[in-house]
Amino acid sequence: MKPEKNPIKIIWLTKKTLLPASVWAIWGIAIFLLTVLTFAVPDNIVKVNFSILDTKKFLTISIPALVFVLSMYSFGREIYSEKDLAFFYSNKLMIYYGYLSDYLFSAANWCMVIAFCVFKLIFIINLPHWQLEMARIVFLSQFLLAVITTLSIVVKNMNRISNKVAINAIKREGEE
Repeated sequence: MKPEKNPIKIIWLTKKTLLPASVWAIWGIAIFLLTVLTFAVPDNIVKVNFSILDTKKFLTISIPALVFVLSMYSFGREIYSEKDLAFFYSNKLMIYYGYLSDYLFSAANWCMVIAFCVFKLIFIINLPHWQLEMARIVFLSQFLLAVITTLSIVVKNMNRISNKVAINAIKREGEE
């Protein structure tokens, strides 16, 4: 069997396991509320402060976050040996791809945030006010998704460690 090397296809194959449905729902509700607060609620009641969107600050956050995701991949490789991953690949392919897609999806999200920042620094585009506000909402939602996926990796790695420790403890009890 030939391994899939296209990261987008790996993410697509495991899209249902990337994040729990409740997290997707909360993310969608946050985007909806941000959109409603921006376009439907009068500014004298609630005004969304988009002045916090300083591109250099987000770029400064995003690059170390991407490095963190890659370091978490290395940490994940310490949890599972090459033998473990080979077993997953041979017997439980979707678990193997799920393991990879956790890191690929988070890294892709941070790369998109970085691309948005670089794009904003390089190009000056004159947009109508409502389109500019919508672009800001898209950017904030992308940033929020990147943060959520990074936290998801931390939680999943903690669970992987706990599972590996439990398996090894059961094996040792069986040997005694």
